[in-house]
Amino acid sequence: MSFRHAAEPEPVPPEPGSFSRCLDRLNADYLKRAARFWARNLPKRMARDDALQAVESALADDAWLRELPGQRGKFERAALWLLRLDGGLVPAITLAGELLAYGVSWSSSRSYGHEANPYDPINSLIWSGVVLRLPDPSRYYTIDFSSSYYEDSSERRVFTDTRVLPYASPVPPATLEVAPLDGAYRGSARRPAEVGLRFVSMIEAIRKQGSIALTTRGRPAKPFLNRLTKALGWDAPLAAEAHTPLPEATPFFFGLLQAVGMIEHQPVRRR
Repeated sequence: MSFRHAAEPEPVPPEPGSFSRCLDRLNADYLKRAARFWARNLPKRMARDDALQAVESALADDAWLRELPGQRGKFERAALWLLRLDGGLVPAITLAGELLAYGVSWSSSRSYGHEANPYDPINSLIWSGVVLRLPDPSRYYTIDFSSSYYEDSSERRVFTDTRVLPYASPVPPATLEVAPLDGAYRGSARRPAEVGLRFVSMIEAIRKQGSIALTTRGRPAKPFLNRLTKALGWDAPLAAEAHTPLPEATPFFFGLLQAVGMIEHQPVRRR
């Protein structure tokens, strides 16, 4: 029988922190899965009451809780660590995003045929017994986030038993594998400070010229541009650079000054 169509458990009390006050309200299918996560040395077959007792005993065993995180997979350990950082109660979508960013994998066997669901990591934690959904007790309750039925009216937070949180330890995120690019090449670019210094040099050279001569179209008059080019001495070296050649550097930087409004259009007046 599908877990999704099994009898739904009653609403969990809205006060998170301890699973003990919630477990007797949950169905047998969930309790058996929770027992597999929290307890150890379990028989293959369990009755509902046996599973309930196994979880309660495990949560009351401080020595076992100290060992438990290290005995579980990376996905569950990462979830417990993130829950510890949030005090044991966290918005489900926040925890899902953090787990996705960690790059850890989870069981996706409970997909119910739906399309990709952002809550899939949380559903995996719920059906592994790691967390419980915190609902609004006055409204219809579903144990997971696998259906949109009444989803908008339900509280989207999850919690775990706080007794295990002191023993949760940091889990490093998965290494991001980045394949090298084909045909990659080494390049370079001018630093902002270098460009700024060239602007300062050009403004000083213009000041020494005494005036700016522009044509009727707003371009630098050729005699003026020749004198400015000679004074700066940029054009030949910048045009010959191996990585970032810049031909006609003086007209280029002069045009930038005009573009930012530092030079007004005052064409040469012929007498």
